[in-house]
Amino acid sequence: MATKTNTLKVRRIDLLEQLEERFASMTIEKEKYEKQHALYKAACDKYFKDIEAWEARIPTFLEGVVRGSEIDFSHRTTRYNRYYSSEESWTASINVSVTREELEKRLGPVPEQPEGPDKPSFLCERGGYKHDQPSLYQSVYQAIQLLHMSDDETVSASMYQLALEVL
Repeated sequence: MATKTNTLKVRRIDLLEQLEERFASMTIEKEKYEKQHALYKAACDKYFKDIEAWEARIPTFLEGVVRGSEIDFSHRTTRYNRYYSSEESWTASINVSVTREELEKRLGPVPEQPEGPDKPSFLCERGGYKHDQPSLYQSVYQAIQLLHMSDDETVSASMYQLALEVL
């Protein structure tokens, strides 16, 4: 007695419509992310310029602190013996230590780094065993292209099961 396997078929057009709807919504999210990312990059450029300007003011501030600091002088004489001349040295030192809080009080607050938008998970590359697989967004696009080229009226249920992961 032969066993009959049940093969379920799904209309290709129905699957194609569902994938196209999902791809359209993914595209809207992708475009929204790209706009936010462009704004983030512009904010980062401004942030780096602001940091550079803030840090450029530090040497001038420290120079003023050094000028107002007390100088420690020391004089040292070293005699080798009575037949040789002695060696004398003079040392002047200034010790300046400034914390970030003190810098912020004098120079203003450090510019805050902007936060980037979260990348939608469907745009991220998927890791495979031997190589990276295309992102979910690319996979949906490829599936739509494949279904457009097909002349079949139906698609196997296993193909539909893979599509359900996306939908």
